[in-house]
Amino acid sequence: MAANTHAREENGPLVHAGHKRPPILPWPDISNRGKWSVSSYKFGFGAECLRDGDPETFWHSDGPQPHFITVEFPRKVAIQKISILLSYPQDDSYTPATIAVRAGTGLSDLQDVRVISLEKPDGWITFDVSAEPNEDNDGLVPVYAFVLQVIILANHMSGKDTHVRGLRILGPLEYAIYNSLAPTRLMVQLTGTKLMTTTPSCLSHLHTNYTKLSGEQPGTDWVYE
Repeated sequence: MAANTHAREENGPLVHAGHKRPPILPWPDISNRGKWSVSSYKFGFGAECLRDGDPETFWHSDGPQPHFITVEFPRKVAIQKISILLSYPQDDSYTPATIAVRAGTGLSDLQDVRVISLEKPDGWITFDVSAEPNEDNDGLVPVYAFVLQVIILANHMSGKDTHVRGLRILGPLEYAIYNSLAPTRLMVQLTGTKLMTTTPSCLSHLHTNYTKLSGEQPGTDWVYE
């Protein structure tokens, strides 16, 4: 397949067929905010291989099914999507066929939020962690959690252990918009000047959404006029 081929179903996974490097996506990568662990691994093929940016390395499980990846965040975060790199042509029966996503406030109260099935995937697959439509019915709501777990329920050809070549946790678009204003916020914070804008209601709306999504106030550097 061509390296730039993209395909998706309505509210279904976005498949970046043939892509080995992480695709450019509008949703911000919040992977580094969490502590990562895996259910088992072979020496040299641990959780670090999920985030090293090298499509030729992979997490290799080494234990009974199901296999899982756990990401624990220090505070509750809004999680919109997961992007995962799989390669059936390279990994054969080690390739995940059924993946579940669980989320919760701790390891003891995780709940299933999404289950997807894959047919011989090759490339990055990006999908929403929630199946619940948003208020405008033009997308799906994010999941708010301290802990996210990606579970490999089954592999192709009934394989035992699994290979995952990359994984990214993505936040809502509001995170990206807020972070894009970082230089302006820093200037305001350092100079003590007021943030001048022709659309204060837009920034006020962004302030409200960021507080709702992140569970914290953006800070005293947000000044409107």
